[in-house]
Amino acid sequence: MSSLLIPARVRRKSLLPSDLNASAIAEVEEAMRPVRAVFASLVAACLLVSVGRAQEKQTDIPRKDLALEIVFENGPPAYQRINPPGTKPGSMWFARFNRIADWQPAPGTERVAAVKFAPTIEGDGVRVVVTALIGRFHDKEEPVAVYVAREGEQIVVEELTKFGVVPFKFSVVKVRGFEAPLPPVTINSPSLEMISLEPKDSVLPTYKLALRNVSAKPVIAIEVHILREGKAAVTSTPRGERDAPLIEPGATYQATIAAGGDGRMTKRGFRPKPPAGILIRTVVFRDGSYEGDAVSAAHVRAGRAGRKLGLARLLSLFQDVAAERTDSDPARTLAKLKAAASAIGDDFDDVIVEELLAEVPSPGDKVRQNLAISVQVGIHTVKRAVLEEIEVFEKNRGDHSDAAALRDWLARSRAKYEEWLGRLHS
Repeated sequence: MSSLLIPARVRRKSLLPSDLNASAIAEVEEAMRPVRAVFASLVAACLLVSVGRAQEKQTDIPRKDLALEIVFENGPPAYQRINPPGTKPGSMWFARFNRIADWQPAPGTERVAAVKFAPTIEGDGVRVVVTALIGRFHDKEEPVAVYVAREGEQIVVEELTKFGVVPFKFSVVKVRGFEAPLPPVTINSPSLEMISLEPKDSVLPTYKLALRNVSAKPVIAIEVHILREGKAAVTSTPRGERDAPLIEPGATYQATIAAGGDGRMTKRGFRPKPPAGILIRTVVFRDGSYEGDAVSAAHVRAGRAGRKLGLARLLSLFQDVAAERTDSDPARTLAKLKAAASAIGDDFDDVIVEELLAEVPSPGDKVRQNLAISVQVGIHTVKRAVLEEIEVFEKNRGDHSDAAALRDWLARSRAKYEEWLGRLHS
């Protein structure tokens, strides 16, 4: 490291303040002039480096004013927010799209049920993963394509033609900031009260809604509608994890309300349109009672009935496995459980739906069909849960030859599913 050389006549004598006279001060000033010049140059260089680094950091800051515009043939555009790097990509899937005429899937395969888009910021662009969801319950997810798009660039997903789907188009658009009053909140239940509604930092209208359960009964689910022009534009039904209560008596619950991507394009970018209102349409309690819409409550109870059936069938499989010796061939035992879980059927007794319909005023065939689907979705929720957990166990135990680890996993899993079923019986 180089050092600054102070002229010899300055280094020759250390001058204390009392020793200095006018000529000595002039001498010191003259001697220090080249040192100051060097020091000034160093300071300037450091400032330039600091500014350069600051500019470099600034360009690395991910943009928060971008959204993904997605369009299928003759369909209205939809807008998906883009999450920053390091976070789980948000996704949006479309079950409504156009199919290629006369296209047939390969023998033994199913048609695409939905097309999914998952965007995230990557460098100075947006990485978009497009997948095809296969099967009635979206059990299989097939990769379609991965793109890196930039603002203003439109991309046609031609690869979808291999799946018999007319290509979607998407582009990265800039979102204009918007200011609007908070939407009104209506709650169709005296058992819930609103504590607060706050806007959330998001490129598209999103809110944090805090609710309190003022009743003496645990709430297991609520149905939330985002209203636009007097109609429900977005519907969601939050419920407790694995049928635990969503809101205990006297407790609070904070819901994140994503209001969708309605709005219009302008010369300066996409301008979101805030929702006209938020409606808590239905509240369902653990004892099966409800406040609000009867059909919505029936769907919640149908899903619970399906999960109860699925768990009973699953626990029967665990009991069969427990009756066998897992020491001799742990891999075979796990494969047998996986095959049996995959084969869990979604059949059920029609009495379940008929009992639910008895509490619905003026039920029609469409309500009956949809309630049956809700029961089947409930069964399938359990089936998917155990298959995903088996897959995780397989990845963590590569050779599957550890009999003790398998016994421990089977015991813990069985206890966990028994606890889940117990919550449904309470």
